[in-house]
Amino acid sequence: MQTYSVAAVTFANGTDNISIYVPIFASSNWQSLLVILGVFFLLVGVLCYIAHKLTHNQALADFFTKYGNRFMPFVLIGLGTFIFLDSHSFNLLNLIHR
Repeated sequence: MQTYSVAAVTFANGTDNISIYVPIFASSNWQSLLVILGVFFLLVGVLCYIAHKLTHNQALADFFTKYGNRFMPFVLIGLGTFIFLDSHSFNLLNLIHR
């Protein structure tokens, strides 16, 4: 049952990626589509393997269980700030106000 819950949350969190994948798939030929899908599935496997190893490390599991709720908001805010600054979104906002 837990597998279905994880799959549902993963699907719900990934639906915004449709706006990225549809144009890429629509403009790809068969060869590039096979490369994209091959790399995607390979990296999904790598991420699952890393997640499996991390969740079976007792020291990390204890740390995240104890302190995860305290520092996770800061990690997400920092990640969002990094993405916002790295994408030069301020430049796009300046174009709107002109």
